[in-house]
Amino acid sequence: MKKLTYGLVLLIITATSVQAVEKPWYVSFGFSSFLENESSGVGEGIGIPLAIGRDINNQFGVEFLFDFAPSVDEFSYIERLDADLFARATSYEVDSPGILYTSLSGKYTRPLNNTFNLVLKVGLAYFDDWAEVSVETENGQTTTASVFNDKGRISVFSAGVEFARDQNWNSPISLAFTHYFGSAHDASNFSVGLKYKW
Repeated sequence: MKKLTYGLVLLIITATSVQAVEKPWYVSFGFSSFLENESSGVGEGIGIPLAIGRDINNQFGVEFLFDFAPSVDEFSYIERLDADLFARATSYEVDSPGILYTSLSGKYTRPLNNTFNLVLKVGLAYFDDWAEVSVETENGQTTTASVFNDKGRISVFSAGVEFARDQNWNSPISLAFTHYFGSAHDASNFSVGLKYKW
Protein backbone atom coordinates (compact mmCIF):
# COMPACT_ATOMS: atom_id res chain seq x y z
CA MET A 1 0.00 0.00 0.00
CA LYS A 2 2.87 2.41 0.81
CA LYS A 3 4.56 1.64 -2.53
CA LEU A 4 1.32 2.50 -4.32
CA THR A 5 1.06 5.82 -2.46
CA TYR A 6 4.67 6.71 -3.28
CA GLY A 7 4.04 5.76 -6.90
CA LEU A 8 1.06 8.13 -7.15
CA VAL A 9 3.09 11.01 -5.70
CA LEU A 10 6.00 10.27 -8.06
CA LEU A 11 3.60 10.18 -11.02
CA ILE A 12 2.26 13.63 -10.19
CA ILE A 13 5.73 15.14 -9.70
CA THR A 14 7.39 13.70 -12.82
CA ALA A 15 4.42 14.21 -15.12
CA THR A 16 4.50 18.00 -14.76
CA SER A 17 7.62 18.17 -16.96
CA VAL A 18 5.59 17.19 -20.06
CA GLN A 19 3.53 19.77 -21.98
CA ALA A 20 0.18 20.54 -20.34
CA VAL A 21 -3.18 20.01 -22.07
CA GLU A 22 -5.56 22.76 -23.20
CA LYS A 23 -8.56 21.51 -21.16
CA PRO A 24 -7.08 19.78 -18.11
CA TRP A 25 -10.20 19.29 -15.94
CA TYR A 26 -12.99 16.79 -16.56
CA VAL A 27 -16.02 15.16 -15.00
CA SER A 28 -17.21 11.70 -15.92
CA PHE A 29 -20.44 9.85 -15.18
CA GLY A 30 -22.07 6.67 -16.41
CA PHE A 31 -23.10 3.16 -15.38
CA SER A 32 -21.12 0.26 -13.94
CA SER A 33 -22.20 -3.37 -13.88
CA PHE A 34 -20.80 -5.18 -10.83
CA LEU A 35 -20.06 -8.91 -10.87
CA GLU A 36 -21.45 -10.84 -7.90
CA ASN A 37 -18.93 -11.87 -5.24
CA GLU A 38 -20.65 -13.56 -2.29
CA SER A 39 -17.47 -13.76 -0.20
CA SER A 40 -17.07 -9.97 -0.26
CA GLY A 41 -20.77 -9.11 0.04
CA VAL A 42 -20.97 -7.51 -3.41
CA GLY A 43 -24.05 -8.30 -5.44
CA GLU A 44 -24.68 -8.34 -9.17
CA GLY A 45 -26.19 -5.06 -10.27
CA ILE A 46 -25.79 -1.52 -11.50
CA GLY A 47 -23.68 1.23 -9.96
CA ILE A 48 -23.46 4.88 -10.96
CA PRO A 49 -19.82 6.03 -11.03
CA LEU A 50 -19.06 9.74 -10.80
CA ALA A 51 -15.52 11.07 -11.25
CA ILE A 52 -13.65 14.34 -11.36
CA GLY A 53 -10.12 14.45 -12.68
CA ARG A 54 -7.27 16.53 -14.00
CA ASP A 55 -5.00 15.67 -16.92
CA ILE A 56 -1.53 16.91 -16.01
CA ASN A 57 -0.41 16.38 -19.61
CA ASN A 58 -1.33 14.21 -22.60
CA GLN A 59 -0.18 11.02 -20.85
CA PHE A 60 -0.67 11.39 -17.10
CA GLY A 61 -3.43 12.55 -14.80
CA VAL A 62 -5.18 12.02 -11.48
CA GLU A 63 -8.81 11.07 -10.83
CA PHE A 64 -11.15 11.04 -7.82
CA LEU A 65 -14.10 8.65 -8.19
CA PHE A 66 -17.25 7.53 -6.32
CA ASP A 67 -19.07 4.28 -7.13
CA PHE A 68 -21.76 2.24 -5.35
CA ALA A 69 -21.82 -1.56 -5.50
CA PRO A 70 -25.08 -3.34 -4.65
CA SER A 71 -25.12 -5.67 -1.63
CA VAL A 72 -25.13 -9.37 -2.47
CA ASP A 73 -28.51 -9.95 -0.75
CA GLU A 74 -30.35 -9.01 2.43
CA PHE A 75 -29.90 -12.43 4.00
CA SER A 76 -26.11 -11.98 4.10
CA TYR A 77 -26.71 -9.36 6.81
CA ILE A 78 -29.43 -11.41 8.56
CA GLU A 79 -27.01 -14.33 8.99
CA ARG A 80 -24.71 -12.10 11.09
CA LEU A 81 -27.36 -11.44 13.76
CA ASP A 82 -27.14 -12.79 17.28
CA ALA A 83 -28.18 -16.47 17.15
CA ASP A 84 -30.87 -16.12 19.86
CA LEU A 85 -32.47 -13.10 18.20
CA PHE A 86 -32.28 -14.79 14.80
CA ALA A 87 -34.15 -17.81 16.21
CA ARG A 88 -36.98 -15.62 17.61
CA ALA A 89 -37.38 -13.43 14.52
CA THR A 90 -40.58 -13.76 12.51
CA SER A 91 -39.66 -11.09 9.96
CA TYR A 92 -36.85 -8.67 9.29
CA GLU A 93 -36.06 -5.64 7.20
CA VAL A 94 -32.66 -4.56 5.89
CA ASP A 95 -31.81 -0.98 5.00
CA SER A 96 -28.57 -0.78 3.01
CA PRO A 97 -27.56 1.59 0.20
CA GLY A 98 -24.85 -0.85 -0.92
CA ILE A 99 -21.09 -0.57 -0.68
CA LEU A 100 -19.52 2.81 -1.45
CA TYR A 101 -16.08 2.83 -3.09
CA THR A 102 -14.19 6.14 -3.12
CA SER A 103 -10.86 6.14 -4.95
CA LEU A 104 -7.92 8.35 -5.89
CA SER A 105 -5.99 7.04 -8.90
CA GLY A 106 -3.11 7.94 -11.14
CA LYS A 107 -4.03 7.70 -14.82
CA TYR A 108 -1.93 6.81 -17.87
CA THR A 109 -3.29 7.48 -21.38
CA ARG A 110 -1.78 6.15 -24.61
CA PRO A 111 -3.26 6.97 -28.04
CA LEU A 112 -3.96 3.86 -30.14
CA ASN A 113 -5.03 5.90 -33.19
CA ASN A 114 -6.93 9.12 -33.94
CA THR A 115 -10.13 7.70 -32.47
CA PHE A 116 -9.16 5.45 -29.54
CA ASN A 117 -7.03 5.90 -26.41
CA LEU A 118 -5.88 3.17 -24.04
CA VAL A 119 -6.45 4.27 -20.42
CA LEU A 120 -4.87 2.58 -17.37
CA LYS A 121 -5.52 3.64 -13.76
CA VAL A 122 -4.07 2.45 -10.46
CA GLY A 123 -4.72 3.86 -7.03
CA LEU A 124 -6.06 3.63 -3.51
CA ALA A 125 -9.72 3.29 -2.54
CA TYR A 126 -11.80 3.46 0.61
CA PHE A 127 -14.86 1.22 1.04
CA ASP A 128 -17.87 1.75 3.31
CA ASP A 129 -20.34 -1.12 3.76
CA TRP A 130 -23.30 0.04 5.86
CA ALA A 131 -26.55 -1.74 6.78
CA GLU A 132 -29.23 -1.52 9.49
CA VAL A 133 -31.30 -4.60 10.31
CA SER A 134 -34.72 -4.33 11.98
CA VAL A 135 -36.31 -7.49 13.40
CA GLU A 136 -39.89 -8.30 14.43
CA THR A 137 -40.12 -11.03 17.08
CA GLU A 138 -42.92 -13.47 17.98
CA ASN A 139 -44.57 -11.02 20.41
CA GLY A 140 -44.86 -8.38 17.66
CA GLN A 141 -42.09 -6.16 18.98
CA THR A 142 -39.89 -4.49 16.36
CA THR A 143 -36.34 -3.56 17.22
CA THR A 144 -33.20 -2.43 15.45
CA ALA A 145 -31.20 -5.59 15.79
CA SER A 146 -27.86 -4.46 14.50
CA VAL A 147 -26.04 -1.82 12.51
CA PHE A 148 -23.16 -3.05 10.37
CA ASN A 149 -20.53 -0.51 9.39
CA ASP A 150 -17.45 -2.01 7.76
CA LYS A 151 -14.84 0.45 6.46
CA GLY A 152 -11.30 0.19 5.19
CA ARG A 153 -8.68 0.81 2.51
CA ILE A 154 -8.30 -1.20 -0.66
CA SER A 155 -6.34 -1.01 -3.94
CA VAL A 156 -7.91 -0.36 -7.33
CA PHE A 157 -6.86 -1.07 -10.93
CA SER A 158 -8.71 -0.13 -14.10
CA ALA A 159 -8.06 -0.75 -17.81
CA GLY A 160 -10.14 0.53 -20.69
CA VAL A 161 -10.46 2.60 -23.83
CA GLU A 162 -11.79 6.05 -24.66
CA PHE A 163 -13.58 6.73 -27.93
CA ALA A 164 -13.48 10.26 -29.39
CA ARG A 165 -16.87 11.73 -30.29
CA ASP A 166 -15.32 14.84 -31.84
CA GLN A 167 -11.95 15.91 -33.22
CA ASN A 168 -10.95 17.78 -30.05
CA TRP A 169 -11.77 14.94 -27.62
CA ASN A 170 -14.09 17.27 -25.67
CA SER A 171 -16.56 14.56 -24.59
CA PRO A 172 -15.21 11.04 -25.19
CA ILE A 173 -17.06 7.83 -24.30
CA SER A 174 -15.16 5.37 -22.09
CA LEU A 175 -15.40 1.60 -21.62
CA ALA A 176 -13.47 0.05 -18.71
CA PHE A 177 -12.95 -2.94 -16.45
CA THR A 178 -12.23 -2.02 -12.81
CA HIS A 179 -11.07 -4.30 -10.00
CA TYR A 180 -10.95 -3.39 -6.29
CA PHE A 181 -8.66 -5.79 -4.41
CA GLY A 182 -6.68 -6.39 -1.24
CA SER A 183 -9.36 -6.87 1.43
CA ALA A 184 -12.56 -8.73 2.22
CA HIS A 185 -14.44 -6.30 -0.05
CA ASP A 186 -12.93 -7.24 -3.42
CA ALA A 187 -15.16 -6.19 -6.32
CA SER A 188 -15.09 -6.06 -10.11
CA ASN A 189 -17.17 -4.15 -12.63
CA PHE A 190 -17.50 -3.18 -16.27
CA SER A 191 -18.44 0.44 -16.91
CA VAL A 192 -19.43 2.84 -19.65
CA GLY A 193 -19.12 6.56 -19.13
CA LEU A 194 -19.24 9.96 -20.74
CA LYS A 195 -16.54 12.52 -20.00
CA TYR A 196 -16.88 16.27 -20.28
CA LYS A 197 -13.70 18.41 -20.39
CA TRP A 198 -13.11 22.05 -19.57
